[in-house]
Amino acid sequence: MERYVLIEHDRSPGDDTASQLLSARGAELIWKRPFEGDSLEPLEELRPDGVIVHGGFQCADETERFPYIAAEGRYVRDCIEAGVPLLGICLGAQMIAYQLGARVGPPAEECHEFGFYEIMPTEAGRGFLPQPLVVPQIHFHTFDLPDGAELLASSPAYANQAFRYGDRVYGFQFHPEETLTTFVRRQNAPHAAFGKPGAQTRAEQDRLGTLHHAHWSAWFTGFLNGFFPAKAAPVAA
Repeated sequence: MERYVLIEHDRSPGDDTASQLLSARGAELIWKRPFEGDSLEPLEELRPDGVIVHGGFQCADETERFPYIAAEGRYVRDCIEAGVPLLGICLGAQMIAYQLGARVGPPAEECHEFGFYEIMPTEAGRGFLPQPLVVPQIHFHTFDLPDGAELLASSPAYANQAFRYGDRVYGFQFHPEETLTTFVRRQNAPHAAFGKPGAQTRAEQDRLGTLHHAHWSAWFTGFLNGFFPAKAAPVAA
């Protein structure tokens, strides 16, 4: 059976695209919520087929304010060193970048990507993202590209939208795991960035989400099936 560790920074019902796809394949999902006190067992104990580090309001370098972020950072480093397939989304991508020595934090000018924005492939990223794609974004902080990483996608406001480090580590600034249902929870959150520089209005978000959801969902499903390939069922004797 496939086994995946999913690290969260707030409690959700696990109805995002990644969770749904892996669950439908019969994979075992091991949810870890260090912000609630969950420990991260050594990789050799769980032997996951892959790890996803989800987003959150924290920053990857806020280890004094949020001590569990330091433990997550060590776990991310262990995954990289052990060659465990690792996907970081938003805060997760910032954690990967930070563990690889890059700067993380807010941009020089305040700009919130909150809504649905177009990302574009770099020349190196055309196999990863064949054409521009409108995707969900929920962030204010960002990261520099780590040494040795390959930039795959950019947006006008944030140059570093997706990178690959080797062939087993990906970091996404954007949120392709979001569905229309999960994004409504982001809109209804008390800290939603409506009215901030760069953020879209709710009406614009609703229009763009409905228009583009099928496209980013199909792309992300294809990515997941390639990065976390399904294991063949054992053949009966």
